[in-house]
Amino acid sequence: MMAKIMSTVGLFFVLFAGAALLAECEGVQDTAPDALKKVEIGFMGAALYQEAKNDPLEDLFPGMGVRAAYRFYGNWSAVAELSAAFNAAYDLPGHGRVNVTDYMAGIDYDLFPESGAVKPYLSLAVGYRTISGVTGRDQWQVLPGLGCKFPLNDSWQLVVEAKKRFNLDANETGWLGMIGVSYLFGVGDAQSAVHSSETAPEPEAIEPVPVPEPAAADKPPERDSDDDGVLDTEDHCSGTKRGVRVDAQGCPLTMARVVHFPFDSAKVSEAQETQIRALVRFLNENPASKVILKGYTDDAGTPAYNQRLSARRAEAVKTVLVKAGIDQKRIVAQGRGMREPVADNASEEGRARNRRVEAECIVE
Repeated sequence: MMAKIMSTVGLFFVLFAGAALLAECEGVQDTAPDALKKVEIGFMGAALYQEAKNDPLEDLFPGMGVRAAYRFYGNWSAVAELSAAFNAAYDLPGHGRVNVTDYMAGIDYDLFPESGAVKPYLSLAVGYRTISGVTGRDQWQVLPGLGCKFPLNDSWQLVVEAKKRFNLDANETGWLGMIGVSYLFGVGDAQSAVHSSETAPEPEAIEPVPVPEPAAADKPPERDSDDDGVLDTEDHCSGTKRGVRVDAQGCPLTMARVVHFPFDSAKVSEAQETQIRALVRFLNENPASKVILKGYTDDAGTPAYNQRLSARRAEAVKTVLVKAGIDQKRIVAQGRGMREPVADNASEEGRARNRRVEAECIVE
């Protein structure tokens, strides 16, 4: 029995190590789209199946449970689960019905965090089973397993999980199946395209400053040489092209936006498109302006791969602008790779801030 347990646990450790090595080779050290959501709380239905013939519990009976997980690094999560089955049949004289409780703690590894519809994972847990009113039947157990998460929206997901149960105190095995929903929350919304601390405020419409009348007949009138509505004596940007909107100092109005992306992704979400609409409005109101899009990545993966990924991110934002009616001649898209990080790549939050496209509107 112990050899069977150790071989099964060893197989799951090999699967964990292989999955982790594959993730490293592909540059997957972060999760997406829920990279910033670290905490998961779920409510589950449970079913237990007993394989051992000498186990007095009935073969199959339902229960309920809860699940809590914390993503502590990349694809890895620490998990605690509780499963309870009430009024289960127990085939020993004097007992009849019992309550069965399984306490489990372990780790999960997400195999394909970039998948949008199905997210499989491996799990390995140590558990302790208690059976009410039965002396000497509390059991330590090892539970390797497989699970799958089906995102329902940005926060809710359906969780399906099956664990193989090995009893460390007796020659007994079985299965524990769980299905339910869980809620993700944590540092921030992974689908949010722009951090508020990095987003420039919306420009305010500035009315042209009227040219004052001369104070006296012998005083020469003040001039507005570039006809931008700001007198030469107050104009900090002389020679502005005709028709360009300016601020109170006579300088062309500009705008900046920062659009963030999930790990190893160049897909623009609906939330990001909402943020990009501000660029569209500004460019429509300022036809003399053009926009420069600079794409960046974190430091995971090779420089050559990240250069291509950063260019794809800039092109993705450009595609949204063109679809919104902006002439592509007014858009410059550049891939900058891993250069010019705005945060430390040593932390998960820092890497998330570096995965971005910076958009700057200018007048040439």
